[in-house]
Amino acid sequence: MNKIYALLLILMTTVTGWSQTRSWNGGNGSWTDASKWTPIGVPLDTDSIEIKNVSGTIFNVPDLACKSIYIFSGNVILNGRDGQTKTMTAGDGNTHIALFIEAGASLTIGQHLDIALGTSGRALIDGTLIVTRDRHFVATAAGAKTEVLGLIRNEEGHISSTEGSLEFRDGSRYEHAGDKGSIPQATWSHQSTCAIEGILTQSPGGLDQVFGNYKWTCGLQTAGISLGVSVPSHIMGNLIIDKAGANASISLLLPSKTSVAGDLVLSEGIYMGKEATTVIEVGGNFTIYNSSLKANSALPNASITVSFMGRQKQSFAKVNSLFKGVRFHVDDKSILDLGEGVLDGDADFSLDAGATLITAHPAGIALTGASGAVQVTGKRNYSTEAHYIFTGNKQQVTGSGLPTVVAGLVIDNTAGVSTGGGVILSKATSVTKELGLRNGFLQTTTDKMLTLLDDAVATTVDHSFIAGPMQKKGKTSFTFPTGWSGTGGGQIPIGIDSMNTVATIQ
Repeated sequence: MNKIYALLLILMTTVTGWSQTRSWNGGNGSWTDASKWTPIGVPLDTDSIEIKNVSGTIFNVPDLACKSIYIFSGNVILNGRDGQTKTMTAGDGNTHIALFIEAGASLTIGQHLDIALGTSGRALIDGTLIVTRDRHFVATAAGAKTEVLGLIRNEEGHISSTEGSLEFRDGSRYEHAGDKGSIPQATWSHQSTCAIEGILTQSPGGLDQVFGNYKWTCGLQTAGISLGVSVPSHIMGNLIIDKAGANASISLLLPSKTSVAGDLVLSEGIYMGKEATTVIEVGGNFTIYNSSLKANSALPNASITVSFMGRQKQSFAKVNSLFKGVRFHVDDKSILDLGEGVLDGDADFSLDAGATLITAHPAGIALTGASGAVQVTGKRNYSTEAHYIFTGNKQQVTGSGLPTVVAGLVIDNTAGVSTGGGVILSKATSVTKELGLRNGFLQTTTDKMLTLLDDAVATTVDHSFIAGPMQKKGKTSFTFPTGWSGTGGGQIPIGIDSMNTVATIQ
């Protein structure tokens, strides 16, 4: 930070020309008190202003077009004159940094004062800029640019900007700490955060942007449907709703489509689609607790579709929550890991061809009823071209929901090779692409046979095997990953160099 400070001092010296750099040397006080400045004298339009290692409120700020304002350390509040709104403009047409707030420092635009960037002026917000009620921060002059690495907090003020004139960099944060108002137009980096914290009766404007992370924490919210849509449609990071409403009857409306590239977290609220058809695309994990997600009951045939769209493994967790009119969809190439948990409620479930479902539930996956990892009361569709992975730490069954033909079947059960462990095949099943044996064993029987079709391959490790009969179709050589369970159990592979059409090994 010392290097940045030194560089800024050089910039101040080189760009100010005949102007004076004046440093505030007091705490609280009047801007027009010449003795508060070093060198002595009230700043003029030609001056650069530095406030360093000082905290306090400075009042009686006049209309001023200064060359720059630098805040180093400390927490500074600038107020205009009572009854007279004044405007401080930073920047003189050059491209130097006209407004700088150091990390750890803060500048509050207080009563009766607005701050604007001049033509081509640059602002670098490393610390905190606070815009209070009815005050303005204006960053729309030609060539002006504000970069935020720290925080802008909007306490019912006004921030004038465009997508090109305001940028929230990775790690930065915007806080909307008041009711109504509007989120400033900006470019939002993937790891920036837009946090909505003060809404009571009406959602903010400015939702028609592509955000990094979007977070809603409005525990005092009193309006529900009358808020309007409260969630943007495009989020590159996480969507986290911590609290929506002051009581359990308040609903938060979702747009017709929301794409969340990162995690989706819904808590402490009722979440409902505004339209008859609502789609939520999730690229990360989905967690819901103490909440409801439901279709709009006021509209006929309404539904909410939650699509797992990620290309990395995604998890799902549900605690003390309910679904109504929801359709869960696992997209092609997506991997949904339910762990030992249960996906249930008034919902449908569909696993697409090419998708993967992982479960550690002892009952595996069921086609109907309140059993297994998926217990929705609506339709359940498990594709024959999907992949299924069993990862329990106790004995599992594959369940009635495992199709009779699957693209892939993986056993990764850590219950051991002793009797009472492993995974039990619930019905005769054929594999078209890959059998993966990573941990434990798969128990088969003559009437619940595992068959590898012509193009299927098997991969295994020493401590994982098939306990019971299996078949392989085709005419190429094949090593059967067989073994036995129980005391001293383990893998005893059997290789066949030449096959006819079907070979059965037990």
